[in-house]
Amino acid sequence: MIINYMVSVTRLKGVKYVSFAIFILVIFGVVFIREFTNYFARQKGAIEPPPTGYVDQSNALYALHMPEYWEAQENEAFTYITPPQEEESNNLRGQVAIYVATAKEPNQNLVGFLQDSLEVLMATTPEFTIVSHREDMLERTPAYRIVYIEGEETSRTKYLQIFAVKNSNTYILTYAAPTEIFDNYLPEVEAIIGSYRIK
Repeated sequence: MIINYMVSVTRLKGVKYVSFAIFILVIFGVVFIREFTNYFARQKGAIEPPPTGYVDQSNALYALHMPEYWEAQENEAFTYITPPQEEESNNLRGQVAIYVATAKEPNQNLVGFLQDSLEVLMATTPEFTIVSHREDMLERTPAYRIVYIEGEETSRTKYLQIFAVKNSNTYILTYAAPTEIFDNYLPEVEAIIGSYRIK
């Protein structure tokens, strides 16, 4: 009788261990599948769910998060993202413009694209003054960031531009605003840039 009881207890423990092992394997399997799916989605240029207060904005070329009360308007090669009008701003507000185009040369690299773009800016922008510049990343793509000011002393506009080249396409993300309100929207703009995913 005692032997039978001990055998039953041993079997019960064995079943519990097996059940626990299966449970652990299932949990690890679910986690692995989820992480693998997320990794594959990121490789495909997918975007993570937006944080609170932000919404998805995407097309065939890219995806990003933008503040939920901002407006997006697509116009051929450009997408314009604009914050709501503030009553006390005297009609002044910033704007983000996203430009994607096929590279002019098959093997165009970031350095060549940046040099060409700067030459155009210097030739066409009145009172063009670079404030800062540095290497950057657009998602996992090498990029270059410049901040510059243009215009007369009484009416000056400040720009932040990100340049990148990937998959035979050139990318320019531009944030522009009057100098006096440029910093007001900078946190949201940096969040947009940080969420940008090339498809």
